[in-house]
Amino acid sequence: MKRRFLIIPAVLCASILGSCGGKTPLTGVAKILDDNKATSVEELAKLAKEEKGGFTVYSTSSKTGKNITQFAKKYGLEGTGEFKSIKQSESEFYTVIDKLIDSGSKDIDAVVTQNGASLATELISGSLLNYIPKGFTSSDYYAFMYYLKSFAISKQSSEKFDNVWDLIDTTTPVQFKKTNEPINQLFMAELTTEKWSKKLASAYETKYGKNKLEGELKKGKYKNAGWMFLDKFLSRVTNVSSEGDCAKQCANATSPFVGFSPISKYSLGEEGNYNKVNFLDSMNGFKGYAYKFYYQISKTTDRPYTAMLYANYISNAEGITTWTSEGNGIYSAGDANINTLLDNCVIENFEDVKGEWAEIVAKLESYAS
Repeated sequence: MKRRFLIIPAVLCASILGSCGGKTPLTGVAKILDDNKATSVEELAKLAKEEKGGFTVYSTSSKTGKNITQFAKKYGLEGTGEFKSIKQSESEFYTVIDKLIDSGSKDIDAVVTQNGASLATELISGSLLNYIPKGFTSSDYYAFMYYLKSFAISKQSSEKFDNVWDLIDTTTPVQFKKTNEPINQLFMAELTTEKWSKKLASAYETKYGKNKLEGELKKGKYKNAGWMFLDKFLSRVTNVSSEGDCAKQCANATSPFVGFSPISKYSLGEEGNYNKVNFLDSMNGFKGYAYKFYYQISKTTDRPYTAMLYANYISNAEGITTWTSEGNGIYSAGDANINTLLDNCVIENFEDVKGEWAEIVAKLESYAS
């Protein structure tokens, strides 16, 4: 039976960030990562060239394979071993890597994945180690890249959306992937937090007038404006099976509708779909949703310096070109303008909602049809 544990900061503290109260000394790969927190990229590159054997990254992204090849070429590591990525579906991802790491396998060095909820809850404690490249903000799970999802509508429509509550009042159809999309669950969950419920409350009062919100909250027995938005929004949207298809159809719809997809799904170029839509990114309330790509290192890796070097490589614009080449709305954690780019975006953060996660998921699944 698969073992599931919630990794909490105290466990992480013991496993990689240092011992809590000095009681648990770091060993093995965890100690190497901790000892090299301040090591320069140049020094890591030298140490990586001294390591031998394959370097394998398990990933939920098909683009990681090409990225690994570019990484090895940039640092002259091709002759030290085989560099590859193994694509794994999210449904099987944690079962596969748990089994490998738990058995002590050297055939897994690191992982690239999405969905912070699964990363935090579906792993054997300590299987993956968190390494933060020098100069980056500390976090329990290092995110090296952001993908932005946005609402959009065909330019054939002249309808204006100035407020996120317009998405509920409009008579125009709104399409949103409600099922089999954990990223969207995290988006809706984040709206129920204090920060975003306050912003939604402010947007509501701007649209409907002062002193209207309290009555609506009581009427619907909502905890806050975030829960009310979640309920009213998911009750009126149409479920879609593919966000890629949604983006394509939204851009070319003869009868315009609002779609919600990653901006990268709108193809570029003269014949692309990107210029056929208006992105609803100026609405009072929020701009869109930024979800994260995470990088973690296996505790069983025999190439820890290569694993740290790769973390640094993918933390800047050059290191994520295999992803950014597919479209707009993809940002490196190392972008000097990252705070501006993500301003007023709802940002994925499972830590904000983990206390109510079970309740939120149960609620979200009730809107499946």
